[in-house]
Amino acid sequence: MSTTPRPPSLFTMQVLWGALIATPGLHVGVLLVTHKVDAAAPGPDAVLVISLAVCALIVAALSVVLPGAMTRRGAALSKPATRDDQTYTDQGDHGFREAATATTTRVLADPAAAEKAAFRTAFAPFIVGMALAEAIANFGFVLAFLGGGLRLAAPFFAASVALQALRFPTRAGVLARYEEAVGARLPRG
Repeated sequence: MSTTPRPPSLFTMQVLWGALIATPGLHVGVLLVTHKVDAAAPGPDAVLVISLAVCALIVAALSVVLPGAMTRRGAALSKPATRDDQTYTDQGDHGFREAATATTTRVLADPAAAEKAAFRTAFAPFIVGMALAEAIANFGFVLAFLGGGLRLAAPFFAASVALQALRFPTRAGVLARYEEAVGARLPRG
């Protein structure tokens, strides 16, 4: 168990994650209450179904690509202080440092400032990714209400939940994405 306290912004992200991942369940509840679970006789037009499916695929791709680009941009704008650390691996019996292989690693010079910057830059991309993933469920909800029923909406709901489930915010995940975006890591050990 981690002894580092959970940052308030991480808690906020986790609460928002829980609220947004529940949306497809709320959609199913509305479909049950309004008796739209079963498909209607004519159902929605095939062109509409295909159009919304294509829109959902585009939105799904955007929900992955756009937050990544936003994270890289935000991390670059944060301009964290970095330094190069060297570790040496001895390759001989003599033990001289000059004879060893040096490995250089770029690390974030101020870990506390870097962590604050990581959470500051992670918040907006997280919201954008979750909202775009939720939009996929909304496409399915529209199709269900137009007569497609739950059977037609279920793949949209499942895709929405899958994309959102992958985004559960953790401290380690936020920091890893920030490290990757800035090309430096937090000091270890």
